[in-house]
Amino acid sequence: MSDTFNATRELSTDTTITGALNFFTNKKIQKINTLVLAEILTVDTANKRLIVKSLINGVDSKNLPIDPPSIYDVPYCAIRGGTAGIITNYVVGDTVVVGFCQRQIDITKRTGKRSTPNLTRFHALNDAIVISHWSNTEPSIFVKITENGIEINGGSMQVAIETSGDITINSDNLNIQASDSISINATDKISLIAPQIEINGELKINGVPFLLHTHSGVTSGTNTSGPVTP
Repeated sequence: MSDTFNATRELSTDTTITGALNFFTNKKIQKINTLVLAEILTVDTANKRLIVKSLINGVDSKNLPIDPPSIYDVPYCAIRGGTAGIITNYVVGDTVVVGFCQRQIDITKRTGKRSTPNLTRFHALNDAIVISHWSNTEPSIFVKITENGIEINGGSMQVAIETSGDITINSDNLNIQASDSISINATDKISLIAPQIEINGELKINGVPFLLHTHSGVTSGTNTSGPVTP
């Protein structure tokens, strides 16, 4: 892989020492890779590696575009702290911010540990890493955190919460809405504790409407408190 894909310039017509120094200084600076916006060409989710290509062309001495090379074996990672993190997988066509490490990172990419560089290269394309996703469009599936609140939008995809611990929700008002049905399954019991419980709609117990529900061996008693309205 080449060291850089930036501009290639001919020597300036300025023949002074200052002009020559500026020329050679610019040539050196052009070999320093810093950050680029790149498009993802392939994704290896098992090894968390990408092949990317810069969205910005190089330029030759006649200001004609130079097609940038593909950058291989570019690692990416989750946002995490300790054992907790946010996992999202990149897909082909995503655009990302790619940075180039100051020194060789080949061994560290494989081991995740501190290493000693074998080569004296600096800011090379070979030492690229993905810093973050970049886009000028909003995602359709997201977790949004703003001063106005927190929103989780799964689009048409499943949203699953799994834990072997407790789930606690504290709120002044809790609203659960479903366009189809809501199922609650428990291996122990379900407790509802409230000064008042309202049920609007037909109530069934084991598939039998509540008003028709009877227990074998139990005889009806006499109502002493007044009429009962079904």
